[in-house]
Amino acid sequence: FQVLPGQSENATLDYQRNVTVIDTRSNAVVSLLAVQRGPWGIAYDPANQRIYVADAFTNNLSVLPPIYNLTFQVGSWLPPPATWSLTLANLTLWSNSSSVRFAEPNGTYAYALQVVGHPSLNTTGLVTVNGADISILLIQPGGATYPVTFSEVGLPPGRAWSVTLAGSAQSPTTGSIAFTEPNGTY
Repeated sequence: FQVLPGQSENATLDYQRNVTVIDTRSNAVVSLLAVQRGPWGIAYDPANQRIYVADAFTNNLSVLPPIYNLTFQVGSWLPPPATWSLTLANLTLWSNSSSVRFAEPNGTYAYALQVVGHPSLNTTGLVTVNGADISILLIQPGGATYPVTFSEVGLPPGRAWSVTLAGSAQSPTTGSIAFTEPNGTY
């Protein structure tokens, strides 16, 4: 049973109110799609890219929306040979390569990256699927930071002043203000 033409995915019923979408290239589960309580038969319509699931208990038909690929890439910043996981929509995929792939319908999803043995590299975020496959390049969390100092020159004694940088405001009691920020444009 082919879920999406040319995308090497299969779907199976687990009788626990889910359709499981499996990537046949890696034999990995890439999505769990909720259905009614007694899934019995499954069909795919390539004309509209929808999955139809018959329910044995209610005699209803679940029509699942089209699903799209979400590929998360970590780039080269992970220390080799790092093992990492990405959790999206209550499904966790593990990898020791540079990417993982999920398949989800339109919506906004929270994700969490965890790197085994390197908790400072863990990060979270949101991703929105809107009718197309997407690829997300995860940047290194934390990263290097640099000191940024602002010094006051020429104000009358006792004059209040402040600096706001990256949403953080400081009002000094001395002639300078120090921040620590990652590389970037502010």
